[in-house]
Amino acid sequence: MEVLRPLPREERVREIFQKSGGILEGHFIAHSWKHLDRYVDKRLFYAYTQETTEICSMFAEDFKNDNIEVVIAPATGGIILSFETARLLTLMTGKKVISAFLEKRKEGGFEFHKGVAELIKDKRALDLDDVLTTGGSLKDAVDETRKAGAKVVRVGVIWNRGGVKPKDIGVEDEVGIDSLCNIRFQDWTSAECAISGPCSKGIPLTKP
Repeated sequence: MEVLRPLPREERVREIFQKSGGILEGHFIAHSWKHLDRYVDKRLFYAYTQETTEICSMFAEDFKNDNIEVVIAPATGGIILSFETARLLTLMTGKKVISAFLEKRKEGGFEFHKGVAELIKDKRALDLDDVLTTGGSLKDAVDETRKAGAKVVRVGVIWNRGGVKPKDIGVEDEVGIDSLCNIRFQDWTSAECAISGPCSKGIPLTKP
């Protein structure tokens, strides 16, 4: 009888995105203006509640010994991510862990809703995000968390597709970025794409 062994965590994360339709194939332009033939769409996998809980349990397992008091993530997917991870950490540790999220400003960037800053002040914070390309939204989250008076002790992401480093989001190596998946897809500059990428094959360019 064949024994089915669990996939390595990184491959399991990729499988979840693949099965949810979250890995798109074609010709895309990234925020960095690089051209891609595959794009990770973070919005689709949240529809699958069991898989989302599985992802959050990976975070909770990684951070259960860090005395986390609040889990923070940027909207909109981050609302689910922070809530479920905080809930699981509370169950695992027996200590109350609260959830908070950042909302987009009309002029750009993120901010906490009125009253949230007072709620998280002086607490040990875990900042989370789903998919990293440049790290811009996560850096905003880290900056706003600190401005609110909380201490960022750990950072986690589901998929670091852009190879973002701790310094890119303004945290020290000791805090680090705990990435469940670091698989990177090939990318091209506009000039490179015209020679050997999707542009050279006449595939229409779309912006996700």
